[in-house]
Amino acid sequence: MNRLKTISTLLFLVLTFGVKAQLSGHLSDDATYVGYHFGFTTINHPTSTFEVGEKHGAYFGLGMDVGHTDYTPGALRYHLEMKWTLDIFNKGMEFFDETALDARIDLTGFTWHKIGINVFASDNFCFGLGGSFADYIVDVPLFADEEGNFFEGIRWQEPSGWNWTAGPCIFLDYGIGDFVLNFIGSYDFTYYTPKITDDYEALTQKIDGYKNPSFVYFDFVINHDSGVYLSYNSTQMQDNGTLGNDVSRSEVKLGWKWWL
Repeated sequence: MNRLKTISTLLFLVLTFGVKAQLSGHLSDDATYVGYHFGFTTINHPTSTFEVGEKHGAYFGLGMDVGHTDYTPGALRYHLEMKWTLDIFNKGMEFFDETALDARIDLTGFTWHKIGINVFASDNFCFGLGGSFADYIVDVPLFADEEGNFFEGIRWQEPSGWNWTAGPCIFLDYGIGDFVLNFIGSYDFTYYTPKITDDYEALTQKIDGYKNPSFVYFDFVINHDSGVYLSYNSTQMQDNGTLGNDVSRSEVKLGWKWWL
């Protein structure tokens, strides 16, 4: 009897969950949004042998995202992150505290575009494929030479630079009552690394034939029908050269989306 009650309860919960799980009719269905958020960011460089610059954060800032979501088959979707909106807020606070020029690891960018088309969609689940087009600005300061002389970040190690990238991207969505869960993941390959400034180029330690880095990105977002959203965002730079200077950025965002 107890086992029957347990099975009946689980069946009821599954059926109830199935009824409430839906994408159609949600505020985010076939809608364009502008999201404003409060971000909590950390940047890690696990191979650093010096405490300074090994970890940047945690730091806070205000940021903005824009995009378009649609949960019908064949529909176009788009997501744009502008990391600089949060980072420039933090940099302004550092100038106020007179710490803006301190040596540290940085991983940021101006525009991270994710665009795709839905290849499968039901009332509960949506799957899309597309492409990622993003720029990643990476600073890995050279804190000391082989003799241990400390340079305080006046030059940089490979693969520091401004990386223009492209790569495949996937979209996954699931609806639960008044909530919609969005997942975006991409693998970005660097195809071009322009100079930021002549001074930056001169200060960068060059290694002939050093391989361009690649980037693994994912974003998991919980959207409520009220417009409130919570997301966890992670980016990992993979150093494909000999130094192994991997850098990762993790970010938690809490904000509100204005749906158009």
